[in-house]
Formats: sequence, C-alpha cells, structure tokens
Amino acid sequence: MFGVLDRVVHAQRHAGSFGGDELAGVAMDAAALSAAFGWHLLASGQSGERIVAAASLEHRALLADASRRLDGLAVLLVAGLLAGPYELARDAAVARSLGATAVHAAFIGGWDHPIPGCDSTRTFSTARSGSRVPVTA
Repeated sequence: MFGVLDRVVHAQRHAGSFGGDELAGVAMDAAALSAAFGWHLLASGQSGERIVAAASLEHRALLADASRRLDGLAVLLVAGLLAGPYELARDAAVARSLGATAVHAAFIGGWDHPIPGCDSTRTFSTARSGSRVPVTA
C-alpha cells in the first residue's frame, strides 16, 4: 500500500501524462454514465476538467457548473487519479450546498474507499488497463 506522499507523487505523474486514447476512453465512459443515468458531469480537479471537456466535445453529455445553482440535479463528479478523498469530498459538499439532490463520483483510480458526501463511486478503467467502466443501473 502506498503512503500518502507516494500516492500524491503517483497522481501528479499520471496527471502529467494523461491524454490521447486514455483521455478519449474515459471521456466516452463519463458521457455514457451521463446518458444512462441522467447525471450532470461536474469536474473535480484539473484531470476532471479535461475529461468533462472531452466528453462535452465528442459526446452528448449533460453538464453542470459549480458557478451556478444545481437545484434538483443529480451530478457525477469526474476526476483523474486520486491521491486521497479530500478534493472529491469537498466538491461533493459544494454540489450539495448548491442544491444537488444526488452526488456520485467517478475517477481513474488511486482510492478504493467510500468518499464522504458521495452516494456512489465508480472507477474508470483506462486504456492502460484495457477495460472499460461498466455502465449498469
């Protein structure tokens, strides 16, 4: 198991090399989750912003923005590789304070425990692992 510092370094290295087919695949999966469940994509962190932007350009995806009210919306926080749950937990609290009725999270990996404030979590599979995130109810 990685220590906190090791997880941070690993997440930063991944963020620096995240793009291309890996980004396209994760964006496709985020858009599929949005379409399947009616979740509005909300970026968490820089990698999350890249994923949501790619999902909005290449696929039909519902989008949310934390600069506006989220009254009655179910949102999917989208993030890259996590070093810990803190940023997603903070963003979940912000989404709920803006009126989101449900908050889910999907990220590339790095964390396998519940995220405070999130109703559910999913891990995106990447081109590096060769598998895709399941989109099931």
